[in-house]
Amino acid sequence: MYIFRLFARDRQGSILPLFGLLVILLVVIGGAAIDVSRAINAREKLSYAIDAAALSVATELSIREMSDSQILSHLENSFQANLGPSEWRQEAIDNIAFNVDPNNGTVVISSRSSLPNYFIDMGGYGQKAFGPEIFKFGTSAQTTYSRFNVEIAVALDVTNSISSVPGGLQTVKSAAQDLVDILISDKATPSTAKAKIALIPYSWGVNARDYVSRLVDGRKDGSRCITDRHAKSRYTEGPYLNSKGSGGFNQGAQRFFYISYNRWFGAQTDCPFTPVQPLTAKKRDLHGTIRNLSLIGGTGGQAGVAWSWYTLSPEWASIWPRESQPMPYDNSSRPKNRKIAILMTDGEFNTWWDWERTWWGSYEWTQRAHYTLPTYQAPSVQRTLELCKRMKNRGIDIYSVFFETANGKTPHGTRMLQECSSGSDFYYESKNRIELKQTFQNIARKIQQIYLSQ
Repeated sequence: MYIFRLFARDRQGSILPLFGLLVILLVVIGGAAIDVSRAINAREKLSYAIDAAALSVATELSIREMSDSQILSHLENSFQANLGPSEWRQEAIDNIAFNVDPNNGTVVISSRSSLPNYFIDMGGYGQKAFGPEIFKFGTSAQTTYSRFNVEIAVALDVTNSISSVPGGLQTVKSAAQDLVDILISDKATPSTAKAKIALIPYSWGVNARDYVSRLVDGRKDGSRCITDRHAKSRYTEGPYLNSKGSGGFNQGAQRFFYISYNRWFGAQTDCPFTPVQPLTAKKRDLHGTIRNLSLIGGTGGQAGVAWSWYTLSPEWASIWPRESQPMPYDNSSRPKNRKIAILMTDGEFNTWWDWERTWWGSYEWTQRAHYTLPTYQAPSVQRTLELCKRMKNRGIDIYSVFFETANGKTPHGTRMLQECSSGSDFYYESKNRIELKQTFQNIARKIQQIYLSQ
């Protein structure tokens, strides 16, 4: 008994057990910091993956319709790519949830997962005293997508003046291809695509391919070229002027007066070798048309503007193939159909046609042209402005793109394009090849209208 009393009164080494308990506590606190840090990092990684997935699926929803299973598969693939190997990745993928609101054009993505606590739990003994066995975490993101069905007509100036810029034609091709790649999904089909594009290469006129025989009345020169329309139908939207099927379209000119040289020439018809491509969501067809572009002739830009309207007009449904038939105009307060024209040129609209009476009494198509655009009052400019006005009155948004060539920044051409556009936000000036590509990319992204909101 005496020995036990001595042991109870002995204070030597009493700090050691306290130190041991303190070490354990410090290990738990330090370990807890590691557990919490792991959970915070995992949540941030999940948040990044959800943001990326939301933007990715919103991009697809902007250009094609998707079923719930397609959306889920797209999100799962995005998570796989952005989360990388981790012990909680599969749980996050299994817990993906989404809600698409087509009326407001929003999509909400959420997910959750968990991580085991290695230190706080202390093998199960410290759970009640120090914290949970696992950390649960989750997050969500909302983004908007374009709820519109979009039809886009792209009128491309393929006249000889484009060659005055080194690599000018290749730049036009590359810019157009970028626009197609951004707006047309590889997975889109004619039935699911929300965006369709028409391509209208123009010089003195357009190559109307198989549609000439259905449109041209009067003289036919055997080519596939269509230039201006008769004065009575010049600003007519539909393909026909009267019940007999006359559309007033012209294929060329019996005579050509070059104003800059004050001289008459014989018949001239320099239309693009590449035909008009009506609305389609087939990327292969669009890229094929772009690859085949070549330069020729002067600029009857009013024909390019008119045909951009024709490819968007529902009044032309009987002319175009079934999958290229334009949607109805939608002028409601919450429209779901949008129509957009993109007009690219160096601004030198210097050629026009008229149905005129000759000095010997008969009527013929007469072509007139300047070497450069001399005045804002030129018939080609005024006809272009009237066509643009009527297109905008129909609810068509017009982007105008001025591409500066060796002719420089012509005041009449740039003024025409500014007035033709739907406003200052729709007018672009590209001083070189890099800027032209950037302009087409910017327009494509504007059309997508995707913004991460939270």
